[in-house]
Amino acid sequence: MDATTDKALYHNSDFQRAHEEQPVDGGLAPEPYRHDFRRDYARLIHSTSFRRLKGKMQLFPDTEGDYFRNRLTHSLEVAQVAKSIAIKLNHESPWLKETPIDLDLVEFAALAHDLGHPPFGHEGEQALNECMAPYGGFEGNAQTLRLLAVLEKKIATNPDAPLIDNGNDHRAGLNLSFRALASVLKYDKPIPTSFHSEAGIHKGYYASEAPLVEKIKKHTGGDREAPPHFKTIECQIMDIADDIAYSTYDLDDALKSGLIRILDIVTLDNHTLEAIADKTQRAIGEKLGITVTARDIWAALLDILDSQKLLNPLLELVNDKNDNPMDISILAYTLGAMRETENRLGEQAYDRNRLTSHLVGEFIRAVQVKPPTQSPVFAEIHLHKDVWIKIETLKHLTFHFLIHSPRWKVVAWRSREIVRYLFRTLSAESGHELMPDDFQQIFTQSRSEQDRMRIVCDFIACMTDTYAVEFYSRLQSDRPSSFFKPI
Repeated sequence: MDATTDKALYHNSDFQRAHEEQPVDGGLAPEPYRHDFRRDYARLIHSTSFRRLKGKMQLFPDTEGDYFRNRLTHSLEVAQVAKSIAIKLNHESPWLKETPIDLDLVEFAALAHDLGHPPFGHEGEQALNECMAPYGGFEGNAQTLRLLAVLEKKIATNPDAPLIDNGNDHRAGLNLSFRALASVLKYDKPIPTSFHSEAGIHKGYYASEAPLVEKIKKHTGGDREAPPHFKTIECQIMDIADDIAYSTYDLDDALKSGLIRILDIVTLDNHTLEAIADKTQRAIGEKLGITVTARDIWAALLDILDSQKLLNPLLELVNDKNDNPMDISILAYTLGAMRETENRLGEQAYDRNRLTSHLVGEFIRAVQVKPPTQSPVFAEIHLHKDVWIKIETLKHLTFHFLIHSPRWKVVAWRSREIVRYLFRTLSAESGHELMPDDFQQIFTQSRSEQDRMRIVCDFIACMTDTYAVEFYSRLQSDRPSSFFKPI
């Protein structure tokens, strides 16, 4: 098939599944009223991993109140943004008129993108990665693929055999279509099988899923050769939608909590601006062929704040100073006006919603797709550099204020300590006996230490924040816990 003339966005091989299913009652039977991507979407929505997202933190722990987002509400917002982007591109791009982007598949990718996150967000991810460094590491995206393709308890290739039998793993997860699995494959490289614990998190997929990834690449987009950097159009849309939701709605939560105030932003020192510029450069600089400076970060922040006239008191002060000497009363008035603006943003959801709605709308409108020169499956989704800088600036700004908060440092330390303790305990001799029966069986049936440690990691990664704290407390506390409460 000639890649330059084939304009189809989906091929028969995209709909194939990793494992054949026999049509049985409640199983994979012909359903002409819905296609395979819709079936994949349904399997995700009904999965245990998806439900557990409600118990995993986004920016703040769920103990901080019911206003703040969790991983489930964040994923729903990402799905809405991703679907809006796909609808926009289908409407605007002439080459998508005949073969539009599948909206079910885009929503699936967005709803599934954070399934693999462990308890306590990035702190839990770092702690698990340190523990798993000798055994292939831990990374949220890699765990998402593993959950969908292996861990979820929907399909077993041989229901009558042990889940792991003589080295054969019969677990098939949700047994999704190859194109659905491709939609969550953000990083096209294997994670090293072992590395130093201080090396940090490696983005990619686990060695155990390498054969599956090869199948995904082989079946995605027909018989055309995959590009050097494998990333489908749906995955790219999901990735940008995640950045948009992450950058704007984490800002909303930070403003509501008082973690960020307007005066904190406008008084950022140059060292912090340069640090944010450096992180932004590493994220998008090479991709866009630009150099991001502290001045670019400052300009992006001023533009964001000025979009809602949040800098009016300061601008009035500057204009007044050009004509009149500034005295203490003018300065006091300006500071008072800025404080009133800060309080309003923290207390009034109308003002925060206007800000986030403006930003999300601006960012979505800036998303474009380049007409493909070869395979449309891998057509490039892109943004204008000014919008990219705004998104990255907001992401790193919120993170900056979070990690420098003494209150957060306590939460972060405790989160990492809980994960490390659980891993040490469960991976010690006979520690696996503390896990549920099914995990124990898989642990004892696994042949290598690396496989057994991956089982321990899987168990911890599936935990919600509350479950992890409770499990830790039952192992550590002097106070007795209920014998009848299941593990």
